Amino acid sequence: PKHDDIPGWEHVMSPAAIRSCSLGFTLLFTLEFVVRVMHQGLLLTPRAYLKNGWNQADLLILAFAWIDETDYMHGNGVSKVFRLGRAFRPLRLMKRNKGMRVLVDALLHAMIPVSYVFLFSVFTSVVFGLVGMGLFGGKFYSCSAPGAAYPGGKLECVGFSVQDETGMLMPRSWVNDYHNFDTIWDACTTLLQVATLKYVGVMYRAMDVTAVDQSPREDATEASSLFFVAFIVCGRLFVYNLFVAFIVDGFYASRGSSQSSIAFGRLMRQLKI
Repeated sequence: PKHDDIPGWEHVMSPAAIRSCSLGFTLLFTLEFVVRVMHQGLLLTPRAYLKNGWNQADLLILAFAWIDETDYMHGNGVSKVFRLGRAFRPLRLMKRNKGMRVLVDALLHAMIPVSYVFLFSVFTSVVFGLVGMGLFGGKFYSCSAPGAAYPGGKLECVGFSVQDETGMLMPRSWVNDYHNFDTIWDACTTLLQVATLKYVGVMYRAMDVTAVDQSPREDATEASSLFFVAFIVCGRLFVYNLFVAFIVDGFYASRGSSQSSIAFGRLMRQLKI
């Protein structure tokens, strides 16, 4: 809740009532934990409480709740970390909703295939980064002030110029663009910018490049735009389709209620292929 000192703020529930409800729910969930452990066992029985991943998440959330209620680490910086456990409380509702459980299980089952997609994405970024270094390496430089326009370049970018905004006399300098392809790291970070579909500025800059140590000229190499089109199609849209495909595959593979039915579902889908 917002602080009591805010003028004109009317609480839907008072802070004391909220704390009382939080303690009441924590006690209720603790009672549920005790009853289920007495019924199923904690660890060593065949259907032990801690052998289920959702129960482990419940126990972790319950521990966070008790640390928050008792102020065990009050005044310590670590207490703020434990208070973040409140954000995980909605997971208890997922446990009681079969559809949400299937969705979360699908995401967990798809983690390993998705990691392969991630590695493939990194591989394509490195490949396109190396190609970009060969095409645009050292060509994104330009003069910081007018006076070295094409066909001029680094040699003409000398002396001083007057800034229109401030009227101050500033030296000219041969500066590089923030997004460039001079190193593999710079190339990959530039392609990451392109991957977020914010590629227009970088693509236009690449279309203006001429040669190393030479000033850019508008639309000097229009064919450079094909490099970014190829990267977006091959390196991103294809990767996104793979990612969605593995998530959907994990969803259908997790629709069974047991490990045997999940394995049977996978076998039937493979036979259909």
